[in-house]
Amino acid sequence: MTIEFKTPAEAFIAVAWAVCTADKCGTKEERDYLYEQVRHLDIFEHCDRVEFGNLMGLAYNKIFHTLPCEESALTDEGIECLIQAVNKILTPNQRVEVFRMACGLAGADTVSEREGALLERLRDGFWIDPEGAQGILGG
Repeated sequence: MTIEFKTPAEAFIAVAWAVCTADKCGTKEERDYLYEQVRHLDIFEHCDRVEFGNLMGLAYNKIFHTLPCEESALTDEGIECLIQAVNKILTPNQRVEVFRMACGLAGADTVSEREGALLERLRDGFWIDPEGAQGILGG
């Protein structure tokens, strides 16, 4: 199973979807975080609210119709494929930023056990120093 992202923005949104669906329970807080925080990241400066919503829909369809998933969440294999695709298109600095975004999104409500496990996999898969990750996580 492989997936390829056309733009860094698409990769960011794919990671956001992985986080939102990790606990199989998307929340209003996560939706608000997406539209109030994530949408205003520099990587989305070319997107108005409608374009951002369209990108969200395209990325959702791409990852959940291409990668292995169970009950609306990526499987371990799906997460690994996602990480590989993200690493191909994002620079090291962008990988830190997408990890920072993922942490903020997971923390928009309560970080579930599944979200915490996903964040660890993203940290390791994006080659983010554990000490640096603690600074991002606030711990």
